[in-house]
Amino acid sequence: MVNREVSSPLAGVGGYGSASRSRSALRRRRPRLGLAPWRAFLALASGLLLTWAFPPKDAGWIAWLALIPLTVAVRGVRLRAGFVAGLLAGTVFFALSFLYIRQFGLFPWLALAVFQGLFVAVFGFLASLMWRCRQPWLRVSGVAGAWAAGELLRGYCGALGFTFCDLAYSQYRAVAIMQVASLVGHYGLGFIMALSGAALVEAVPRPSRRGRAPTGAPLIIVGLGLVVAVAWGQRRAVRIDADVQPPAIGVVAVQASGGPEPPTEQAYVQEVTRRYIARSMADGRGADLIVWPETAVPARINESAALADWVRSVPVRLRCALLAGAAEAAPGDVTYNTLWGYGPKGESIGRYRKQQLVIFGEYVPWRDTLRFLKRYPIRDFDYSPGQEDVLIPVKGFGVAPMICFESIFPDISRRLVREGATVLVVATSDSWVGAAPAELWQHAQASPFRAVENGRWLIRAASTGVTCLISPNGRLAKEAPINAVASVRGFVWPRSGMALYTMVGDWPLVALVSLLLLAGVRDLRPFGRTRRSAA
Repeated sequence: MVNREVSSPLAGVGGYGSASRSRSALRRRRPRLGLAPWRAFLALASGLLLTWAFPPKDAGWIAWLALIPLTVAVRGVRLRAGFVAGLLAGTVFFALSFLYIRQFGLFPWLALAVFQGLFVAVFGFLASLMWRCRQPWLRVSGVAGAWAAGELLRGYCGALGFTFCDLAYSQYRAVAIMQVASLVGHYGLGFIMALSGAALVEAVPRPSRRGRAPTGAPLIIVGLGLVVAVAWGQRRAVRIDADVQPPAIGVVAVQASGGPEPPTEQAYVQEVTRRYIARSMADGRGADLIVWPETAVPARINESAALADWVRSVPVRLRCALLAGAAEAAPGDVTYNTLWGYGPKGESIGRYRKQQLVIFGEYVPWRDTLRFLKRYPIRDFDYSPGQEDVLIPVKGFGVAPMICFESIFPDISRRLVREGATVLVVATSDSWVGAAPAELWQHAQASPFRAVENGRWLIRAASTGVTCLISPNGRLAKEAPINAVASVRGFVWPRSGMALYTMVGDWPLVALVSLLLLAGVRDLRPFGRTRRSAA
C-alpha cells in the first residue's frame, strides 16, 4: 500500500513535505469565507449602530459614523468576504429595525431581514473592490458610490422596492442638512453621508507598517463641502419658513383609529366612522380641507348608500372639502384602496385609487400556488392597483394624494408635482403594527424628504400616527401624539415652481455612481498586492 504523504518524488527533500503540510495547515486555519473574526465584529458593530440611528432609538447623528466599521471591515478582503460582511451588517440592522414584523411569524421576519440585507451585501462586495483603487479619490468616492448603488437597487427593484431605513432618512429632523435633498434627493444625501465616512477611513493611519499612507485631502474637502451645505441649507430653510404669503388652505388632519374593537364587523365600521366624524365636527370649523387616513372607513363605501351619505354629511355641514380613505368595490369582484374626495355640497371632487400596492400586504402573487402562505395572517382578497394620478381641486389649487406605501418612493411625488400638484397629501394606516412606535416613525421619516425634494407643503393623516403638517423645508410644523384620538389643525400654502431634484430625479446620481464604479474598475491594483498593502 502506498503511503500518500511520501509518494511525491520530492518528499523529504529540502523540507518539501513539512512546508507543504504547513501551507495546508495555514489554509485550514483561514476563515472559510475569508472574513476574519475582527472583521465580522466590525460588520456587526455597523449593523448595531445603524439600528441605533433609526426609530425607536432615533439617534440620527450616529448614522454619520455607522458605516465606518463596515467600511474598514471590507478593506483589503476578497469580494466574497466583502459580500458576507455586508450581509451580516445588513441582516442584523434590518432584523432589529423590523422587529414588529415578528407578529406575522418568525419566517417572514427573517426572510425580510435577509432580503433587505442583500442590498448592504452589494455595498460590501463593491466597496471591497473599490478599496483596491490606486487613486485616493477613486477609493473614497467609489466606496460612497457602492453604498448609493445598493440603496438605489433596493428602492428600484420593482414590486419588492422598499426604502424604510435608507441612510438619509435618519436626518429627517436635521432641517439644515436635509435641504440637500432638494438638489440630489434622499439617495444623494445618503451618498454624501457614505462619502464622509469613507473619507474619514482614508485619512486614518493603518495599523500595519506596510499599509498605504493615510490621505487627508478627501476628508478636508468633504468636510468643507458639508460646512457649505449646512450653511446653505440653514439659509434655505429660514427663507421657506418666511414664505407664507396668502392664499392659504386651512387644514385638519384627523387621527381616530385604534382602541377596543366592537364584537361585530358592522359595529366596528359604525364605531370607527363615528369617531372620525365626531373628531372632524369638533375640530373642522372654518377649515378648507379635512383629511382622513387610508381606510378610515373600514368598508367598501360605495356598497352602502347610508354609509356614504353619513360621510358626505361632514363636508356639507362644515362647508369644506373632505378626503376620506375607504375601499371601493368595482365590477368583476375588484376592490380598490381609494381616497374619496367630497366637496362642500357633498359632490364628488375626485377619487384616487392607490397604484403602488404592498406585496404580501395588499396583494399576494401566485396566491393559489404558494399555499403555505395561508398559515400566515394575510388578507383573503387582493386589492387591484389604480391606473392614474389625480389632483383634487381645493380652493382652485391642485392637491395631490398619495396612499401609504407610495410616500416612500420619491419618483411618485416628483411625478405628481410635475403634473401640477401645489400641495401633497399622504393618507396612511399603520394600525396593523399595534402600539409599537418604531414602524410609525420609520414610515413617517420619508414624508419630510418628499416635502423637501419637491418644495411642497405635505399633509400627513395616519390612522394611529404619525399625523402631521410638514413645511417645504421638511420641518414638522405640527404633529399629533401617536396612538391617540387626535387631530392636527393648521395652514398650508400652495406653491408652484420646481426644485432641481423634481426636474432631474435620480438619473444624475445613477450616472455618477456608474462612472465612479467603472473608473474604479479601470484603476484597480492586483488583489494580492492590495492585500499586502491594506490594513
